[in-house]
Amino acid sequence: MKPIVLFFAVVAATRVVYAADISPAPVGLWFPPDRKAAIELSTCGGNSLCGRIAWIETGHLPQGLKEPPVDKHNPDPTLRTRPLCGLELVHGLEPSEPGVWGGSSIYNPEDGKKWQIQIKVVGPNILLLRGYVLAPLLGQNQQWTRAPTSFEASCLARTE
Repeated sequence: MKPIVLFFAVVAATRVVYAADISPAPVGLWFPPDRKAAIELSTCGGNSLCGRIAWIETGHLPQGLKEPPVDKHNPDPTLRTRPLCGLELVHGLEPSEPGVWGGSSIYNPEDGKKWQIQIKVVGPNILLLRGYVLAPLLGQNQQWTRAPTSFEASCLARTE
């Protein structure tokens, strides 16, 4: 009888340690590698994460642009005039294991395509984003860095 009680005690203790090890959601402002924009990750219902463009650097915009950049590469012609600033790129990322979120896609406004994604917290200021088509094995990684706490993203196209 004692080995069974010991077994369940060990299992219960491991579950408590596992639950305490769940990393907090990586909410906040993040820069993709090219730093042409800042993406704000926030919670959007339960444990889900959503991400939107919160800032665009003007140095990467076409010369003579008088209006904010729009979603000109969207496959749906009716959406090609919507502004990029504030555009939701990610919706419904779900935690799949401690420090990892997946089960959603990310929209790339530079080519109008969607990619399945998985994000992993590598450190307090680093996210590893894996974009893929069929399976994570068939994808590419991007390292995103957290924006400094002093960075103000107002979703106005301006220089950093």
